[in-house]
Amino acid sequence: MGHDLKPVLVTGASGYLGGHVIAALGDGAQGIGSANCDLLDAAAVADLIPDWSERRVIHLAAQVPKTATGYADDEAGEANLRMVEVLLAQRPRHLIFASSMTVYRADDPMPVREDNAGPPARGYAGSKRRTE
Repeated sequence: MGHDLKPVLVTGASGYLGGHVIAALGDGAQGIGSANCDLLDAAAVADLIPDWSERRVIHLAAQVPKTATGYADDEAGEANLRMVEVLLAQRPRHLIFASSMTVYRADDPMPVREDNAGPPARGYAGSKRRTE
């Protein structure tokens, strides 16, 4: 019954959601946080795991802005998109990407459907939305 999804690499493992995912997966889950690997560094990510072909990745890591104005910074937001590109370049078997409600505008009808979510915002929200 069920599916064996292991081995699983969980990015953002030191965060709130990542910690809960690691605990739920138990043995066979490998968590990494920013202290373990710079997910923007393609060479470091390639060296992280010798063979990605059977690896499943749950990508929860993000560079979250520290200030309200940081959410509008397009350059900082693009780092989140780059992380996913670096991970995908390793050709993992599966990649699960989690985002947040900050990608949607306040006037989007809830629940948000992919076919009527409206145009992506700029900055942090825009980069996360484009990644979706």
